[in-house]
This record gives sequence, structure tokens and C-alpha cells, in this order.
Amino acid sequence: MKVLIITSKGEYIEREIENKLSVLQDIVGGYIEYVDLSQDGLTMIVNEEGKIYDLEYNLGATLLYDATHMGHDS
Repeated sequence: MKVLIITSKGEYIEREIENKLSVLQDIVGGYIEYVDLSQDGLTMIVNEEGKIYDLEYNLGATLLYDATHMGHDS
């Protein structure tokens, strides 16, 4: 599947990956959580425990989320 990886360093990397849990976990560095961004099927996959472990802030991913959810992070 084709993905866009948004890193906390501000990089945007387009990549073709296998649709496997282990690959997705490797990319996010832990457990995954699906976040729907649109009714058209656009989904963001994030580290489920990112806030718990105070992982590095990802401005690019946060701006994308805010644009689709009007800033409401539940």
C-alpha cells in the first residue's frame, strides 16, 4: 500500500509498504492507532502511546489532524 510518512523532523516520505501490522508498528515505533481524517477513507496511523511516553511532537501530523478535526484532540 502507498503511504505518506510524516516525521517529527518535518520530513514527508512517500513509500510503498506491505500492509502488515509489524511494518506499521515499525514505522510509528510502537502500538498503532488508526485516526480517520475524512469520510473518504483517508486515515492517519499514529503511535497509540505517543502522548503517554511524551514522544517528540510532530507538527506536520498535528496540522493535518487539526485541519480535519478543527483542533479537537480527544
